[in-house]
Amino acid sequence: MYISSEGAAGKIAKSFDEFILILITCPFWTDLLKFSGEGQLAEMRKTLIYLQSNEEYIEVGKSKTKLATKLSLNLLSIDPVEKLHEAMNSKPEIAVSSISGDLFHSLFNSFVANDLRR
Repeated sequence: MYISSEGAAGKIAKSFDEFILILITCPFWTDLLKFSGEGQLAEMRKTLIYLQSNEEYIEVGKSKTKLATKLSLNLLSIDPVEKLHEAMNSKPEIAVSSISGDLFHSLFNSFVANDLRR
């Protein structure tokens, strides 16, 4: 379960190991959710392609293998986009609310990959 300071919450992995693999293979996972077009898997995949080609994230890729090796994790064992999408849509849905009782909204957002290019 991830709870943001912006009033959004959601399950981002089904296990701790899966969570760590998602973080290593896809450190910009929050952007995948933000630019998901309300949770569309295809839109998340487009966003991943764009982000992986972005200069800002190229250096991150170089550290993935080293970190995974140190943690004895297999980077090829999961599709991070699919696992993130699956976890966010898995049951049971968990409602998170603030102290005042306001419900947190989904981590999925309405932006799409093309919005990144603007």
